[in-house]
Amino acid sequence: QWGWRLVGAGVALVTFITWTYTPDVAGFVGGGLGLALIGVPLLGLFYVQRQVAREEYRRAAQVARLIRWLHPLDGWWNTPALYQAFALMRDGDTAAAVA
Repeated sequence: QWGWRLVGAGVALVTFITWTYTPDVAGFVGGGLGLALIGVPLLGLFYVQRQVAREEYRRAAQVARLIRWLHPLDGWWNTPALYQAFALMRDGDTAAAVA
């Protein structure tokens, strides 16, 4: 999962640069970025996994579409289409799912 490492390193780098110039706000900047770019996608990933386990593929696809904007690495751009295809297959529309 190199994407998580890259995002974590980016957050740490921005926090360090902010600390160099304005140490009073560096924690707020780093914490905010960490929450937005690591925390929220991680919670979203858990939610998506729960929806997939319940076979709620459409809802999983919707959340995955949101997550990919906050964490655009590690294959998140393709995941919503995969869950949408699962939903179509479950509904019996094999032709649309394969297309």
